[in-house]
Amino acid sequence: MFTFTIAAGSVPAGGPYLLRVRDTGTPAVVGAAVAGFSIESGIIGAIPSFAAGQTATIPFTLLGLGTAYLAWWNGFNDIGPRVAAAGTSATIAAPIAGTYALRLYDSLTGATVLDARTNITVSGQTIAVTSPTSTALVNSLAIAGTYANGAPTALDWSVNGGSSWTAAPTPTIAGGTFSFLIPSGSIPAGTGITMTVRDHATGTRGSAPTNFNIYSAAFSNIPTGSPGSSVVVNFTLTGISTAYLVWTQGQVETTSRVPISGTTATVVAPAAGGYTLAIFDSATTGSGTQLATVVVTVTSVGPAPDSALVSIGIPNPIVLLDTSNGQTLFSDAGFTTLQTSNGGIVKGLRDTSGNGYDLNQPGANAPTLAIGVQNSRNGLLFSKSAAQFLEQVSSGWIGALQGGPLTALVVLRIVTDAASGSPYVATSISNSGNSDARNAFSVNASTTTNPSVQAARHTATFGSAKDTTLGASAKNTLLKVIARFDVNGSLVHVIVNGHADVSSTTVGPYSVGGLASWDSFFLGKQPAGTTPFYMDGYVFEVDLWNTFLNDPGKLSSLGSYATTKWGS
Repeated sequence: MFTFTIAAGSVPAGGPYLLRVRDTGTPAVVGAAVAGFSIESGIIGAIPSFAAGQTATIPFTLLGLGTAYLAWWNGFNDIGPRVAAAGTSATIAAPIAGTYALRLYDSLTGATVLDARTNITVSGQTIAVTSPTSTALVNSLAIAGTYANGAPTALDWSVNGGSSWTAAPTPTIAGGTFSFLIPSGSIPAGTGITMTVRDHATGTRGSAPTNFNIYSAAFSNIPTGSPGSSVVVNFTLTGISTAYLVWTQGQVETTSRVPISGTTATVVAPAAGGYTLAIFDSATTGSGTQLATVVVTVTSVGPAPDSALVSIGIPNPIVLLDTSNGQTLFSDAGFTTLQTSNGGIVKGLRDTSGNGYDLNQPGANAPTLAIGVQNSRNGLLFSKSAAQFLEQVSSGWIGALQGGPLTALVVLRIVTDAASGSPYVATSISNSGNSDARNAFSVNASTTTNPSVQAARHTATFGSAKDTTLGASAKNTLLKVIARFDVNGSLVHVIVNGHADVSSTTVGPYSVGGLASWDSFFLGKQPAGTTPFYMDGYVFEVDLWNTFLNDPGKLSSLGSYATTKWGS
């Protein structure tokens, strides 16, 4: 029997080898081992960076064995189980933050270390959360932040300091940042909320540096009122100190937004009709989030309108002035005594729309009552030489019309000739202090110097639709004018006595750029510099709607209504 030891490194790593031994004294005598063997080696490649709890891929080279085993070493023991390593790479999870060695063993339990890398730093994973923006309860909440030393594969969020966690839905995690949306209603309304986010796998967490609010609003009463009255609104605000209240119809805001706080506010009721009172989180019209709504019916006031007109179904009536209705004409500006005498002064004209938007003339420049003057119906006679006109009693409702669509029916008859440069104005909406004719909506007629019946929607640029069919014969002819303004197309339209529609382009905007704001509604007048335009003739009916009537059937019905009532 013989034994000897071959020094380490004498045989290159690899195999299998077959060992042969010979007698050096008798070289011809050679013996061979029954089975082959291998020389094992393993070399760890480039070490990646490590973050606590995260996995990383370790490259290596093995010779003489098919499987080796990776393990972290803390200077005394392996940390965790050894990980089988075959081929050229294997993944291993990093331990908690600290400094370690990474060893490559030749077996699952043996002590032979094929290779080792020392002083490997495992960094602690960090998560930082950006402070969320205070958000309405009805909106989703955007969460964002950053991470370092290991990308999470899933995230959780908490608003109670980690007592409970909710999985973040479909988070975006890449390039050191993360983001996700928390669905609306997931967090109750409140103040001083702290957002915490954690890595679902490692438990590493971070909290936003500042708190945020989830806010909501609710109505606690169903307000009631009539046009122009003060309406008490009760509400509850949670998580927000100031919100904004506005009257709406459909998607249209009919008034400016009013700031509210506390639990009670008072607002002025708009025109009669059905509305929605809405609470928003922004003061700017058309922006922000709608927090709460309540349906409100503003009840009508004044004489009843003509049922034939109402039956046409034109939406959003603003003011309906009908001189044939004996309950609308008053001899005084305070509306206490009806005027019933032919030639009597009419200082008060009641609105029949239900909104209570009455007209009066406290001064001496009032028109007179003309009994049975048109189709056996009464009218108002205006004198240009006497500068007669009627105007609104209260103006709070007029400004809201300035940027919106309009439809008007105006029935009139002029009795003297008027030049186109100084037409007879039956009605206008404008600014009482305006220095010229800009920024007005009006219906007028002229019979000389380019005669026409005209509907105008003037802004910074004049725009008017003119029907020239009648020419000079417009004098003493009953004029049934349907005037319309389409804010979407910036077009003003006019239809006179059933003639073809005539349109013209006007230019917006309609309430800025130095233009005076609407504050006046006139019969028989339009401000135009130092010499206003007046009316010389009869005004029988003026109806105004805050809508662009584009239904052919209703347009036809409106024209037929005027002809049936007032004649041809």
